Amino acid sequence: MLDIVGSKVRFTVLASLAKGSKLSIPVTPRSVARVYGVNLTETYRFFRRLESSGLAVRVRGGYVLSERGLALVDFIVSTLPNPTQWSSPFMEWVRRSVPDTMYYIAYPRLQSWFGLTPYLIVFDRRLAGALELPKGIKVVGESSGLGEGLVLAVFTSLRGKSFKYSWDYHLSIASLEQGYSDLISYTPFWTNIIPDVLLNRDVLDIDEIFERATGAGRRRLATALAYYMTLTGRVVTLKTPFYSLVDESLLSSVIEMTPYLLDSRILEARNI
Repeated sequence: MLDIVGSKVRFTVLASLAKGSKLSIPVTPRSVARVYGVNLTETYRFFRRLESSGLAVRVRGGYVLSERGLALVDFIVSTLPNPTQWSSPFMEWVRRSVPDTMYYIAYPRLQSWFGLTPYLIVFDRRLAGALELPKGIKVVGESSGLGEGLVLAVFTSLRGKSFKYSWDYHLSIASLEQGYSDLISYTPFWTNIIPDVLLNRDVLDIDEIFERATGAGRRRLATALAYYMTLTGRVVTLKTPFYSLVDESLLSSVIEMTPYLLDSRILEARNI
């Protein structure tokens, strides 16, 4: 569609309006500019142009397509890209069905070991009940089963969340710290994720991960970090007073991470 409309601003506005209007959910110029990384003034200008031409209407909470504009939805959606990168029925469904300002995907981008790594998609809570989720997506908390290639989902407020639209993947992706914060906070396989954080301390801002995590996520990370420092003798200096967050009930879980935190020779020497 970018080739057709000839502008990133026009692409982002039309794509957002088409997918949002299908769900009867308005979109705002500010959210479009922030997520897609396009000029805010030009974004406002194009929204107003669509309004003056009768293709969009301003409603409480933003803009939606008018009845006249709705006639273009199928055409707009059909022209949305589906690149070979991250190509799958699930990814195609996201690209064509969910407004890019109302979700993001979190995944372990610095994976240091071969653990279970399903994707986590974080939806705006306003989409709860509005989306018909494809087979294979399980909402966190509704089922304990984890299948191969599973995608987990959570519905929550996106206020303050850090994510951007990727022009390479044509998907909204969590920032590095936001992604790890959510994977630790929401997923049942959080002990598979924390070694990435501990082994990539020079790349990640652990204080920011703490700040973005839920209460459960903070306790999980704090307990793992305290255990890691005790196990290795290394000191990790943070602004976050994480020792007050340590949860002894989680120790049996974090101990399972030991083989991934120490060199095998050290494990043998210590008879661990």
